[in-house]
Amino acid sequence: MKIKNICDEKSKKIRLKFKSIGATGPAGFSSNTGATGNTGNTGQTGNTGQTGPGHFQVGAKVQNIANQLIVSGPLQVLTYTSTIWDSVPPMHDNIVNNTRITVNVPGRYVIGSYVVWDIILSDVPKSRTIYIRKNGSGFPFLVANISLDSDGISNGYTNASTIDQAIAGDYYECYVSQNSGQTLAVMYTSFWAELISTS
Repeated sequence: MKIKNICDEKSKKIRLKFKSIGATGPAGFSSNTGATGNTGNTGQTGNTGQTGPGHFQVGAKVQNIANQLIVSGPLQVLTYTSTIWDSVPPMHDNIVNNTRITVNVPGRYVIGSYVVWDIILSDVPKSRTIYIRKNGSGFPFLVANISLDSDGISNGYTNASTIDQAIAGDYYECYVSQNSGQTLAVMYTSFWAELISTS
């Protein structure tokens, strides 16, 4: 059998016949997502930030629960033999210079004292006075407060407070006086100083 030649014998040219491309078929179904891989190692911890501003307490509060006898007339300084609270380094010593609260940190302080007096046996008003002094007897009082009592049956209560600017080494004391004509006991007293500003 003779194979038909696809060439034109006259033109000797090859004749090719092309067919058009058919439409693209639909996409196949997607397969399931694979399993998630293991979590990577945790990175290094960053540097610690600066410490924020802290709160600190500077001050002292002291007391004496024993009677202190105050003669009529002159000023007398009170002693404090028990510490309620104190900062570090301490501002008060219960034995040495126990009349004083001494400043270690410069700044502005609130200073105050409270005194409970014995009964004055008199029908005539008599004064009981409390004073706060800075740096000893050569300096003026920062504050004073007077109470008058005349019922002859009640204890007297006197208090005073002030705000003062201080430097390291300054110290505060509480003085009292009374004019009852008799020796009178201070039955209880407390004394305090607390830093409220370093400016």
